[in-house]
Amino acid sequence: MPFKNNKSASAYFSNSSPTSIGSVTFSDYDEKETKFDATVLKKLYGKILGQPTATYQELATAISGGYKNFANFGDIVLEFGGFKWAVTYVTESNNGNIAATLILSENIPNEYYEWNTYNSGSAADYPSNMYSSSKIRVQTLNAGGDDGTYAYNSNGDGSSKYASSYNTLTTVSRNDRVNNRWSAFTLSSDLVGKKSLTDYILQPKFIDYQSDENVMNIYNATSGTTTSEGGNLAPNEAYGIPAPNNSIAGSARWYIGDDGTNLNYGGDTSTGQATNIKTGYSDWQHDYLWLASTSEIGTPNFGSISNKAVNGIWGVPSDRSASTSIRAASDHYWLRNGGVGSVINAVYVRGSTNTGDSGDATPQNVTTTCKLRPCLHLNLTAAENGSKVKAPTADTTEFAYDGGTKTYTPDGFDSNVMNISGNTAVDVGKTTVSVSLKSGYVWSDGATEADGVTPKIYTFDFEIGKGTPIVNPKYDPVNKRYPALGLPTLTNTGTAGTFTWKEGQTPTVGTNNYAYVFTPTDTDKWKTYDGTISITYVQPTVKSLSISVKSGSKIYDVFTAEEINDYLTVVAT
Repeated sequence: MPFKNNKSASAYFSNSSPTSIGSVTFSDYDEKETKFDATVLKKLYGKILGQPTATYQELATAISGGYKNFANFGDIVLEFGGFKWAVTYVTESNNGNIAATLILSENIPNEYYEWNTYNSGSAADYPSNMYSSSKIRVQTLNAGGDDGTYAYNSNGDGSSKYASSYNTLTTVSRNDRVNNRWSAFTLSSDLVGKKSLTDYILQPKFIDYQSDENVMNIYNATSGTTTSEGGNLAPNEAYGIPAPNNSIAGSARWYIGDDGTNLNYGGDTSTGQATNIKTGYSDWQHDYLWLASTSEIGTPNFGSISNKAVNGIWGVPSDRSASTSIRAASDHYWLRNGGVGSVINAVYVRGSTNTGDSGDATPQNVTTTCKLRPCLHLNLTAAENGSKVKAPTADTTEFAYDGGTKTYTPDGFDSNVMNISGNTAVDVGKTTVSVSLKSGYVWSDGATEADGVTPKIYTFDFEIGKGTPIVNPKYDPVNKRYPALGLPTLTNTGTAGTFTWKEGQTPTVGTNNYAYVFTPTDTDKWKTYDGTISITYVQPTVKSLSISVKSGSKIYDVFTAEEINDYLTVVAT
Protein backbone atom coordinates (compact mmCIF):
# COMPACT_ATOMS: atom_id res chain seq x y z
CA MET A 1 0.00 0.00 0.00
CA PRO A 2 1.13 3.61 -0.52
CA PHE A 3 3.21 5.14 2.26
CA LYS A 4 0.61 7.78 3.09
CA ASN A 5 2.31 8.60 6.36
CA ASN A 6 5.75 9.09 4.81
CA LYS A 7 5.11 11.87 2.32
CA SER A 8 7.77 14.00 4.00
CA ALA A 9 10.41 11.45 3.04
CA SER A 10 12.12 11.96 -0.28
CA ALA A 11 14.52 10.38 -2.71
CA TYR A 12 16.00 13.81 -3.44
CA PHE A 13 19.63 14.74 -2.86
CA SER A 14 20.26 15.46 0.83
CA ASN A 15 16.89 13.81 1.47
CA SER A 16 15.11 17.14 1.15
CA SER A 17 12.67 17.55 -1.71
CA PRO A 18 10.77 20.68 -2.72
CA THR A 19 7.41 21.23 -1.08
CA SER A 20 4.64 19.28 -2.75
CA ILE A 21 2.04 21.35 -4.58
CA GLY A 22 -0.55 18.93 -3.21
CA SER A 23 -2.23 15.70 -4.22
CA VAL A 24 -3.79 15.61 -7.67
CA THR A 25 -5.95 12.71 -6.47
CA PHE A 26 -8.26 13.01 -3.49
CA SER A 27 -7.34 10.87 -0.50
CA ASP A 28 -10.66 9.03 -0.90
CA TYR A 29 -10.55 8.90 -4.71
CA ASP A 30 -11.48 5.22 -4.64
CA GLU A 31 -14.79 6.08 -2.97
CA LYS A 32 -15.89 9.05 -5.05
CA GLU A 33 -16.99 9.80 -8.60
CA THR A 34 -14.59 12.76 -8.87
CA LYS A 35 -11.04 11.48 -8.42
CA PHE A 36 -8.85 14.51 -9.25
CA ASP A 37 -8.51 17.83 -7.46
CA ALA A 38 -8.95 20.56 -10.06
CA THR A 39 -7.29 23.14 -7.82
CA VAL A 40 -4.05 21.14 -7.62
CA LEU A 41 -4.16 20.35 -11.35
CA LYS A 42 -4.31 24.07 -12.11
CA LYS A 43 -1.28 24.60 -9.88
CA LEU A 44 0.52 21.87 -11.79
CA TYR A 45 -0.32 23.40 -15.17
CA GLY A 46 0.90 26.76 -13.88
CA LYS A 47 4.17 25.33 -12.55
CA ILE A 48 4.86 23.72 -15.91
CA LEU A 49 4.27 27.06 -17.65
CA GLY A 50 6.14 29.14 -15.06
CA GLN A 51 3.14 30.90 -13.58
CA PRO A 52 1.00 30.51 -10.42
CA THR A 53 -1.86 28.64 -12.09
CA ALA A 54 -3.07 27.80 -15.58
CA THR A 55 -5.93 26.05 -17.30
CA TYR A 56 -5.68 22.79 -19.14
CA GLN A 57 -6.38 24.64 -22.38
CA GLU A 58 -3.45 27.00 -21.77
CA LEU A 59 -1.16 24.03 -21.13
CA ALA A 60 -2.40 22.19 -24.23
CA THR A 61 -1.70 25.24 -26.37
CA ALA A 62 1.81 25.65 -24.95
CA ILE A 63 2.67 21.97 -25.40
CA SER A 64 1.13 21.53 -28.84
CA GLY A 65 3.73 20.15 -31.23
CA GLY A 66 6.49 20.21 -28.65
CA TYR A 67 7.35 19.55 -25.03
CA LYS A 68 8.56 21.06 -21.79
CA ASN A 69 10.99 19.36 -19.46
CA PHE A 70 12.86 19.78 -16.20
CA ALA A 71 15.19 22.31 -17.81
CA ASN A 72 12.15 24.53 -18.47
CA PHE A 73 10.19 24.25 -15.22
CA GLY A 74 12.59 22.94 -12.54
CA ASP A 75 11.50 21.04 -9.47
CA ILE A 76 7.80 20.16 -9.28
CA VAL A 77 6.68 17.61 -6.70
CA LEU A 78 3.12 16.35 -6.37
CA GLU A 79 1.22 13.48 -4.87
CA PHE A 80 -0.62 10.90 -6.93
CA GLY A 81 -2.27 7.75 -5.62
CA GLY A 82 -0.74 8.21 -2.16
CA PHE A 83 2.90 8.55 -3.32
CA LYS A 84 5.09 11.59 -3.97
CA TRP A 85 6.38 12.09 -7.51
CA ALA A 86 8.63 14.57 -9.30
CA VAL A 87 7.66 15.88 -12.74
CA THR A 88 10.32 15.44 -15.44
CA TYR A 89 8.78 15.89 -18.88
CA VAL A 90 5.50 17.02 -20.46
CA THR A 91 4.52 16.28 -24.04
CA GLU A 92 1.75 15.13 -26.34
CA SER A 93 1.29 11.39 -26.63
CA ASN A 94 0.81 9.75 -29.99
CA ASN A 95 -2.83 9.03 -29.11
CA GLY A 96 -3.74 12.68 -28.60
CA ASN A 97 -3.33 13.15 -24.85
CA ILE A 98 -0.97 15.26 -22.75
CA ALA A 99 1.45 13.18 -20.69
CA ALA A 100 3.37 14.35 -17.64
CA THR A 101 6.23 11.95 -16.92
CA LEU A 102 6.76 11.38 -13.20
CA ILE A 103 9.53 9.68 -11.24
CA LEU A 104 8.98 8.53 -7.68
CA SER A 105 10.15 11.16 -5.22
CA GLU A 106 9.49 9.15 -2.09
CA ASN A 107 12.34 7.35 -0.43
CA ILE A 108 10.69 4.12 0.68
CA PRO A 109 12.54 3.28 3.89
CA ASN A 110 14.75 0.21 4.23
CA GLU A 111 13.79 -1.49 1.00
CA TYR A 112 16.30 -2.76 -1.54
CA TYR A 113 15.66 -4.88 -4.61
CA GLU A 114 17.60 -7.16 -6.92
CA TRP A 115 17.36 -6.30 -10.61
CA ASN A 116 17.47 -10.02 -11.32
CA THR A 117 18.29 -13.23 -9.46
CA TYR A 118 20.80 -14.91 -11.80
CA ASN A 119 23.63 -14.28 -14.27
CA SER A 120 23.63 -15.56 -17.82
CA GLY A 121 25.11 -14.82 -21.23
CA SER A 122 23.45 -13.05 -24.14
CA ALA A 123 22.98 -16.35 -25.96
CA ALA A 124 20.47 -17.49 -23.31
CA ASP A 125 16.70 -17.46 -23.77
CA TYR A 126 16.45 -14.82 -21.08
CA PRO A 127 19.68 -12.82 -20.73
CA SER A 128 20.14 -11.61 -17.19
CA ASN A 129 20.35 -7.98 -18.37
CA MET A 130 17.07 -8.03 -20.36
CA TYR A 131 14.51 -5.80 -18.64
CA SER A 132 11.27 -7.40 -19.92
CA SER A 133 12.01 -10.79 -18.33
CA SER A 134 13.60 -9.36 -15.17
CA LYS A 135 12.37 -9.94 -11.65
CA ILE A 136 12.35 -6.21 -10.89
CA ARG A 137 9.95 -5.53 -13.75
CA VAL A 138 7.52 -8.43 -13.42
CA GLN A 139 7.43 -9.25 -9.73
CA THR A 140 8.46 -5.98 -8.08
CA LEU A 141 6.71 -3.50 -10.41
CA ASN A 142 3.79 -5.86 -11.13
CA ALA A 143 4.09 -5.65 -14.92
CA GLY A 144 2.26 -7.74 -17.50
CA GLY A 145 -1.27 -6.34 -17.60
CA ASP A 146 -4.43 -7.83 -16.09
CA ASP A 147 -4.02 -11.26 -17.64
CA GLY A 148 -0.21 -11.35 -17.63
CA THR A 149 0.01 -11.40 -21.44
CA TYR A 150 2.94 -8.99 -21.45
CA ALA A 151 4.83 -11.00 -18.85
CA TYR A 152 5.20 -14.37 -20.58
CA ASN A 153 1.79 -15.74 -19.55
CA SER A 154 -0.58 -16.97 -22.26
CA ASN A 155 -3.16 -18.90 -20.26
CA GLY A 156 -5.22 -15.84 -19.19
CA ASP A 157 -5.36 -16.75 -15.50
CA GLY A 158 -4.06 -13.36 -14.31
CA SER A 159 -0.64 -14.61 -13.25
CA SER A 160 2.65 -13.36 -14.70
CA LYS A 161 6.08 -14.86 -15.23
CA TYR A 162 9.68 -13.67 -14.90
CA ALA A 163 12.94 -15.41 -15.64
CA SER A 164 14.50 -17.05 -12.59
CA SER A 165 17.28 -18.55 -14.70
CA TYR A 166 18.55 -18.26 -18.25
CA ASN A 167 15.85 -20.67 -19.52
CA THR A 168 13.29 -20.94 -16.69
CA LEU A 169 10.25 -18.81 -15.90
CA THR A 170 8.78 -18.43 -12.40
CA THR A 171 5.10 -17.61 -11.83
CA VAL A 172 3.73 -14.68 -9.84
CA SER A 173 0.18 -15.63 -8.81
CA ARG A 174 -2.87 -13.55 -9.59
CA ASN A 175 -3.47 -13.12 -5.86
CA ASP A 176 0.07 -11.84 -5.28
CA ARG A 177 -0.33 -9.43 -8.17
CA VAL A 178 -3.63 -8.08 -6.84
CA ASN A 179 -2.01 -7.55 -3.44
CA ASN A 180 1.16 -5.99 -4.83
CA ARG A 181 1.98 -2.53 -3.47
CA TRP A 182 1.70 -1.09 -6.97
CA SER A 183 -1.53 -2.85 -7.99
CA ALA A 184 -3.53 0.39 -8.12
CA PHE A 185 -1.07 1.68 -10.73
CA THR A 186 -0.76 -1.52 -12.76
CA LEU A 187 -4.09 -3.38 -12.74
CA SER A 188 -7.51 -2.32 -13.95
CA SER A 189 -10.68 -1.91 -11.92
CA ASP A 190 -11.72 -5.39 -13.05
CA LEU A 191 -9.10 -6.75 -10.65
CA VAL A 192 -8.63 -4.12 -7.95
CA GLY A 193 -11.88 -2.17 -8.04
CA LYS A 194 -12.17 1.58 -7.75
CA LYS A 195 -8.65 2.07 -6.43
CA SER A 196 -7.29 1.40 -9.94
CA LEU A 197 -5.54 4.37 -11.56
CA THR A 198 -4.65 2.77 -14.89
CA ASP A 199 -7.29 4.84 -16.71
CA TYR A 200 -5.13 7.87 -15.89
CA ILE A 201 -1.73 6.47 -16.89
CA LEU A 202 -0.29 6.27 -20.39
CA GLN A 203 1.96 3.37 -21.33
CA PRO A 204 5.35 3.91 -23.02
CA LYS A 205 3.90 2.70 -26.33
CA PHE A 206 2.13 6.07 -26.51
CA ILE A 207 5.33 8.11 -25.96
CA ASP A 208 7.35 8.36 -29.15
CA TYR A 209 10.78 9.10 -27.70
CA GLN A 210 10.76 5.85 -25.75
CA SER A 211 10.35 3.86 -28.95
CA ASP A 212 13.77 4.84 -30.39
CA GLU A 213 15.85 6.67 -27.77
CA ASN A 214 19.59 6.31 -28.30
CA VAL A 215 21.93 7.49 -25.55
CA MET A 216 24.85 7.55 -27.99
CA ASN A 217 23.06 10.02 -30.25
CA ILE A 218 22.08 12.20 -27.29
CA TYR A 219 25.67 12.33 -26.11
CA ASN A 220 27.14 12.91 -29.54
CA ALA A 221 24.74 15.72 -30.36
CA THR A 222 25.83 17.81 -27.37
CA SER A 223 29.44 16.85 -26.72
CA GLY A 224 31.40 17.07 -29.99
CA THR A 225 32.75 13.57 -29.59
CA THR A 226 35.24 11.67 -31.68
CA THR A 227 35.02 8.06 -32.70
CA SER A 228 38.11 7.26 -30.67
CA GLU A 229 36.03 7.50 -27.52
CA GLY A 230 34.16 4.28 -28.31
CA GLY A 231 30.84 3.16 -26.86
CA ASN A 232 27.90 0.86 -27.44
CA LEU A 233 24.14 0.99 -27.05
CA ALA A 234 22.65 -0.44 -23.88
CA PRO A 235 19.71 -2.85 -24.14
CA ASN A 236 16.27 -1.84 -22.83
CA GLU A 237 16.52 1.90 -23.50
CA ALA A 238 14.21 1.91 -26.52
CA TYR A 239 11.37 -0.60 -26.68
CA GLY A 240 11.72 -0.44 -30.48
CA ILE A 241 14.76 0.07 -32.69
CA PRO A 242 17.04 2.89 -31.50
CA ALA A 243 17.22 5.96 -33.73
CA PRO A 244 19.66 5.82 -36.64
CA ASN A 245 23.22 6.13 -35.51
CA ASN A 246 24.89 9.51 -35.66
CA SER A 247 27.16 8.67 -32.77
CA ILE A 248 30.57 7.36 -31.88
CA ALA A 249 29.21 3.82 -31.86
CA GLY A 250 29.52 3.59 -35.61
CA SER A 251 28.44 0.32 -37.15
CA ALA A 252 29.11 -1.67 -33.96
CA ARG A 253 26.07 -0.37 -32.15
CA TRP A 254 25.64 -3.41 -29.95
CA TYR A 255 28.32 -4.86 -27.70
CA ILE A 256 29.49 -8.38 -28.65
CA GLY A 257 30.38 -10.56 -25.68
CA ASP A 258 32.95 -13.29 -25.21
CA ASP A 259 30.41 -15.90 -26.32
CA GLY A 260 30.23 -14.30 -29.76
CA THR A 261 26.65 -13.07 -29.36
CA ASN A 262 25.59 -9.48 -28.86
CA LEU A 263 23.10 -7.36 -26.93
CA ASN A 264 20.89 -6.66 -29.94
CA TYR A 265 17.82 -8.27 -28.35
CA GLY A 266 15.24 -6.19 -30.22
CA GLY A 267 16.07 -7.05 -33.85
CA ASP A 268 18.00 -3.93 -34.93
CA THR A 269 19.12 -4.45 -38.53
CA SER A 270 19.99 -0.84 -39.27
CA THR A 271 23.77 -1.37 -39.41
CA GLY A 272 23.93 -4.92 -40.68
CA GLN A 273 25.12 -6.13 -37.30
CA ALA A 274 23.79 -9.60 -36.45
CA THR A 275 20.51 -9.71 -34.53
CA ASN A 276 20.00 -11.67 -31.35
CA ILE A 277 16.22 -11.39 -30.97
CA LYS A 278 14.73 -12.32 -27.61
CA THR A 279 11.08 -13.15 -26.97
CA GLY A 280 9.27 -10.41 -25.09
CA TYR A 281 12.11 -7.87 -25.35
CA SER A 282 9.68 -5.03 -26.17
CA ASP A 283 6.90 -6.06 -23.75
CA TRP A 284 7.69 -3.27 -21.31
CA GLN A 285 6.15 -0.77 -23.75
CA HIS A 286 2.79 -1.94 -22.30
CA ASP A 287 3.76 -1.20 -18.69
CA TYR A 288 2.10 1.39 -16.48
CA LEU A 289 5.13 1.56 -14.17
CA TRP A 290 8.70 1.28 -15.44
CA LEU A 291 12.27 2.27 -14.57
CA ALA A 292 14.03 5.26 -16.10
CA SER A 293 16.91 4.99 -18.57
CA THR A 294 20.18 6.86 -18.90
CA SER A 295 18.86 8.49 -22.07
CA GLU A 296 15.97 9.93 -20.08
CA ILE A 297 17.45 11.00 -16.76
CA GLY A 298 21.01 11.80 -17.92
CA THR A 299 24.19 11.42 -15.91
CA PRO A 300 27.44 13.24 -15.09
CA ASN A 301 29.37 10.06 -15.84
CA PHE A 302 28.35 7.15 -18.07
CA GLY A 303 30.82 4.27 -18.09
CA SER A 304 29.50 2.98 -21.42
CA ILE A 305 30.94 6.01 -23.24
CA SER A 306 34.29 6.52 -21.57
CA ASN A 307 32.82 8.11 -18.43
CA LYS A 308 31.36 11.11 -20.24
CA ALA A 309 28.38 13.22 -19.18
CA VAL A 310 24.99 12.81 -20.85
CA ASN A 311 22.28 15.46 -20.97
CA GLY A 312 19.11 13.38 -20.76
CA ILE A 313 15.81 13.79 -22.60
CA TRP A 314 14.18 15.02 -19.41
CA GLY A 315 16.49 18.03 -19.24
CA VAL A 316 18.19 17.34 -15.93
CA PRO A 317 21.64 19.02 -16.10
CA SER A 318 24.53 16.57 -16.47
CA ASP A 319 26.47 17.93 -13.50
CA ARG A 320 26.30 17.36 -9.75
CA SER A 321 24.90 20.71 -8.69
CA ALA A 322 22.00 21.13 -6.29
CA SER A 323 19.69 21.62 -9.28
CA THR A 324 20.23 17.98 -10.24
CA SER A 325 18.97 16.59 -6.94
CA ILE A 326 16.02 15.05 -8.79
CA ARG A 327 18.51 12.59 -10.25
CA ALA A 328 21.09 12.24 -7.48
CA ALA A 329 18.89 10.49 -4.97
CA SER A 330 19.63 9.83 -1.32
CA ASP A 331 20.62 6.27 -2.17
CA HIS A 332 21.49 4.14 -5.20
CA TYR A 333 18.55 3.17 -7.41
CA TRP A 334 18.14 0.98 -10.48
CA LEU A 335 17.62 2.07 -14.08
CA ARG A 336 16.21 -0.23 -16.74
CA ASN A 337 19.42 -0.18 -18.80
CA GLY A 338 21.15 -3.49 -19.17
CA GLY A 339 24.90 -3.52 -18.75
CA VAL A 340 27.04 -3.10 -21.88
CA GLY A 341 30.50 -4.44 -21.08
CA SER A 342 29.10 -7.46 -19.28
CA VAL A 343 25.75 -9.17 -19.72
CA ILE A 344 25.57 -9.89 -15.99
CA ASN A 345 25.21 -6.19 -15.22
CA ALA A 346 22.40 -3.64 -15.13
CA VAL A 347 22.85 0.09 -14.55
CA TYR A 348 22.12 2.00 -11.38
CA VAL A 349 22.41 5.68 -10.40
CA ARG A 350 24.73 6.40 -7.53
CA GLY A 351 23.07 8.14 -4.61
CA SER A 352 24.08 11.31 -2.84
CA THR A 353 25.72 9.33 -0.06
CA ASN A 354 28.67 9.24 -2.46
CA THR A 355 28.84 12.96 -3.10
CA GLY A 356 31.89 12.73 -5.35
CA ASP A 357 30.10 10.52 -7.85
CA SER A 358 26.42 11.13 -7.08
CA GLY A 359 24.24 10.75 -10.15
CA ASP A 360 26.73 8.57 -12.01
CA ALA A 361 25.21 5.81 -14.15
CA THR A 362 27.17 2.76 -13.09
CA PRO A 363 27.04 -0.89 -14.23
CA GLN A 364 26.57 -3.37 -11.41
CA ASN A 365 25.82 -7.07 -11.06
CA VAL A 366 22.07 -7.67 -11.44
CA THR A 367 21.95 -9.55 -8.13
CA THR A 368 23.06 -6.43 -6.24
CA THR A 369 20.32 -4.72 -4.24
CA CYS A 370 19.43 -1.06 -4.81
CA LYS A 371 16.50 1.25 -4.17
CA LEU A 372 13.51 1.60 -6.47
CA ARG A 373 12.21 4.75 -8.19
CA PRO A 374 9.44 3.78 -10.63
CA CYS A 375 8.25 6.15 -13.33
CA LEU A 376 4.92 6.66 -15.06
CA HIS A 377 3.24 8.88 -17.61
CA LEU A 378 0.34 10.68 -15.93
CA ASN A 379 -2.40 11.27 -18.51
CA LEU A 380 -3.27 14.91 -17.86
CA THR A 381 -6.09 14.81 -20.39
CA ALA A 382 -7.77 11.98 -18.51
CA ALA A 383 -6.96 13.63 -15.16
CA GLU A 384 -8.60 16.86 -16.31
CA ASN A 385 -11.72 14.92 -17.26
CA GLY A 386 -11.47 13.10 -13.95
CA SER A 387 -11.68 16.45 -12.16
CA LYS A 388 -14.99 17.30 -13.81
CA VAL A 389 -17.95 16.66 -11.59
CA LYS A 390 -20.97 14.55 -12.35
CA ALA A 391 -24.16 16.35 -11.35
CA PRO A 392 -25.95 15.01 -8.25
CA THR A 393 -29.47 13.61 -8.38
CA ALA A 394 -32.35 13.64 -5.92
CA ASP A 395 -32.26 11.93 -2.55
CA THR A 396 -35.12 9.43 -2.73
CA THR A 397 -35.41 8.99 1.03
CA GLU A 398 -38.93 9.55 2.43
CA PHE A 399 -38.47 11.79 5.43
CA ALA A 400 -40.97 11.76 8.32
CA TYR A 401 -41.08 13.95 11.43
CA ASP A 402 -39.82 12.38 14.65
CA GLY A 403 -38.55 15.43 16.51
CA GLY A 404 -34.94 14.97 15.37
CA THR A 405 -32.85 16.66 12.66
CA LYS A 406 -33.15 15.22 9.15
CA THR A 407 -30.41 15.58 6.52
CA TYR A 408 -31.03 15.55 2.78
CA THR A 409 -28.05 14.22 0.82
CA PRO A 410 -28.36 14.24 -2.99
CA ASP A 411 -27.14 11.07 -4.64
CA GLY A 412 -23.57 11.67 -5.83
CA PHE A 413 -22.93 14.63 -3.54
CA ASP A 414 -19.16 14.98 -2.89
CA SER A 415 -18.02 17.40 -0.21
CA ASN A 416 -14.56 17.47 -1.81
CA VAL A 417 -15.89 19.44 -4.76
CA MET A 418 -19.42 20.62 -3.90
CA ASN A 419 -21.10 23.03 -1.50
CA ILE A 420 -24.57 22.36 -0.10
CA SER A 421 -27.11 24.49 1.77
CA GLY A 422 -30.62 24.05 3.14
CA ASN A 423 -30.23 20.32 3.59
CA THR A 424 -31.08 20.00 7.29
CA ALA A 425 -34.51 20.46 8.91
CA VAL A 426 -36.55 19.30 11.89
CA ASP A 427 -40.19 20.25 11.38
CA VAL A 428 -42.80 19.13 8.90
CA GLY A 429 -42.73 21.12 5.66
CA LYS A 430 -40.86 21.65 2.40
CA THR A 431 -37.56 23.49 1.88
CA THR A 432 -35.11 23.89 -1.02
CA VAL A 433 -31.66 22.30 -1.04
CA SER A 434 -29.01 24.00 -3.20
CA VAL A 435 -25.83 22.31 -4.50
CA SER A 436 -23.08 24.36 -6.11
CA LEU A 437 -19.52 23.61 -7.19
CA LYS A 438 -16.47 24.76 -5.31
CA SER A 439 -14.26 27.26 -7.10
CA GLY A 440 -12.33 25.88 -10.06
CA TYR A 441 -14.62 22.96 -10.86
CA VAL A 442 -17.06 22.42 -13.72
CA TRP A 443 -19.88 19.97 -14.25
CA SER A 444 -19.08 17.05 -16.54
CA ASP A 445 -21.98 18.04 -18.83
CA GLY A 446 -20.84 21.69 -18.90
CA ALA A 447 -24.10 22.96 -17.34
CA THR A 448 -24.04 26.64 -16.35
CA GLU A 449 -26.34 29.35 -15.08
CA ALA A 450 -27.90 31.82 -17.51
CA ASP A 451 -24.65 33.82 -17.72
CA GLY A 452 -23.01 30.88 -19.48
CA VAL A 453 -20.07 31.02 -17.08
CA THR A 454 -21.17 30.15 -13.55
CA PRO A 455 -21.57 26.40 -13.08
CA LYS A 456 -25.21 25.51 -12.65
CA ILE A 457 -26.63 25.48 -9.13
CA TYR A 458 -28.78 22.40 -8.70
CA THR A 459 -31.83 22.59 -6.43
CA PHE A 460 -33.92 19.85 -4.85
CA ASP A 461 -37.17 19.76 -2.87
CA PHE A 462 -36.61 18.56 0.67
CA GLU A 463 -39.87 17.62 2.34
CA ILE A 464 -40.51 16.24 5.79
CA GLY A 465 -43.93 14.65 6.15
CA LYS A 466 -46.01 14.10 9.26
CA GLY A 467 -44.57 11.48 11.53
CA THR A 468 -46.11 8.27 12.77
CA PRO A 469 -46.93 8.73 16.46
CA ILE A 470 -45.61 6.43 19.11
CA VAL A 471 -48.69 4.51 20.28
CA ASN A 472 -48.64 2.17 23.26
CA PRO A 473 -52.32 1.77 24.33
CA LYS A 474 -53.06 0.72 27.91
CA TYR A 475 -56.27 0.11 29.88
CA ASP A 476 -57.00 -0.42 33.59
CA PRO A 477 -56.72 -4.10 34.49
CA VAL A 478 -59.55 -5.98 36.23
CA ASN A 479 -59.62 -9.50 37.62
CA LYS A 480 -62.25 -10.59 35.12
CA ARG A 481 -63.68 -8.60 32.28
CA TYR A 482 -67.24 -9.38 31.23
CA PRO A 483 -68.78 -8.38 27.89
CA ALA A 484 -71.44 -6.41 29.68
CA LEU A 485 -68.73 -4.03 30.95
CA GLY A 486 -68.17 -2.78 27.40
CA LEU A 487 -64.89 -1.56 25.83
CA PRO A 488 -62.43 0.01 28.29
CA THR A 489 -60.99 3.53 28.18
CA LEU A 490 -57.50 3.60 26.59
CA THR A 491 -54.52 5.76 27.56
CA ASN A 492 -51.16 6.21 25.77
CA THR A 493 -47.58 6.10 27.11
CA GLY A 494 -46.12 7.55 23.87
CA THR A 495 -47.17 10.58 21.84
CA ALA A 496 -49.77 12.85 23.47
CA GLY A 497 -53.27 12.27 22.15
CA THR A 498 -56.61 10.49 22.65
CA PHE A 499 -58.21 7.19 21.63
CA THR A 500 -61.64 6.46 20.24
CA TRP A 501 -63.09 3.03 19.49
CA LYS A 502 -64.21 2.36 15.98
CA GLU A 503 -67.97 2.00 15.72
CA GLY A 504 -69.82 -1.30 15.38
CA GLN A 505 -67.71 -3.31 17.84
CA THR A 506 -69.39 -5.41 20.57
CA PRO A 507 -67.36 -7.24 23.19
CA THR A 508 -67.67 -11.01 23.02
CA VAL A 509 -66.43 -13.83 25.22
CA GLY A 510 -62.85 -14.84 24.33
CA THR A 511 -59.66 -13.06 23.24
CA ASN A 512 -60.16 -10.76 20.27
CA ASN A 513 -58.66 -7.66 18.65
CA TYR A 514 -60.63 -4.44 18.92
CA ALA A 515 -59.91 -1.52 16.59
CA TYR A 516 -59.21 2.01 17.72
CA VAL A 517 -58.21 5.39 16.27
CA PHE A 518 -55.46 7.42 17.97
CA THR A 519 -55.62 11.19 17.35
CA PRO A 520 -52.45 13.10 18.30
CA THR A 521 -52.78 16.32 20.22
CA ASP A 522 -50.46 18.04 17.63
CA THR A 523 -51.99 17.07 14.33
CA ASP A 524 -49.63 19.41 12.43
CA LYS A 525 -46.69 17.10 13.16
CA TRP A 526 -48.24 13.68 13.68
CA LYS A 527 -50.58 11.53 11.66
CA THR A 528 -53.66 9.88 13.13
CA TYR A 529 -53.06 6.24 13.76
CA ASP A 530 -55.32 3.21 13.36
CA GLY A 531 -54.55 0.19 15.47
CA THR A 532 -55.94 -2.77 17.34
CA ILE A 533 -55.54 -4.07 20.85
CA SER A 534 -56.21 -7.54 22.18
CA ILE A 535 -58.80 -7.81 25.00
CA THR A 536 -60.02 -10.96 26.75
CA TYR A 537 -63.62 -11.22 27.99
CA VAL A 538 -64.95 -14.08 30.11
CA GLN A 539 -68.48 -15.48 30.68
CA PRO A 540 -69.77 -14.85 34.24
CA THR A 541 -70.84 -17.86 36.38
CA VAL A 542 -73.22 -17.90 39.42
CA LYS A 543 -73.16 -20.81 41.85
CA SER A 544 -76.41 -19.91 43.71
CA LEU A 545 -78.67 -16.96 43.91
CA SER A 546 -81.86 -16.17 45.65
CA ILE A 547 -83.40 -13.00 44.47
CA SER A 548 -86.74 -11.42 44.01
CA VAL A 549 -87.11 -8.92 41.27
CA LYS A 550 -90.22 -7.12 40.28
CA SER A 551 -90.86 -7.49 36.62
CA GLY A 552 -89.50 -4.49 34.71
CA SER A 553 -86.97 -3.59 37.43
CA LYS A 554 -83.17 -3.79 37.14
CA ILE A 555 -80.48 -4.94 39.57
CA TYR A 556 -77.70 -2.36 39.95
CA ASP A 557 -78.87 -0.93 36.66
CA VAL A 558 -77.11 -3.80 34.89
CA PHE A 559 -79.29 -6.89 34.58
CA THR A 560 -82.98 -7.00 33.90
CA ALA A 561 -84.98 -9.85 35.30
CA GLU A 562 -85.23 -11.38 31.88
CA GLU A 563 -81.42 -11.23 31.49
CA ILE A 564 -80.94 -12.96 34.81
CA ASN A 565 -83.05 -15.80 33.53
CA ASP A 566 -80.32 -16.46 30.96
CA TYR A 567 -77.95 -17.41 33.73
CA LEU A 568 -80.09 -18.45 36.72
CA THR A 569 -83.17 -20.39 37.56
CA VAL A 570 -85.20 -17.78 39.37
CA VAL A 571 -88.71 -16.77 40.00
CA ALA A 572 -89.10 -13.22 39.00
CA THR A 573 -92.00 -11.25 40.31
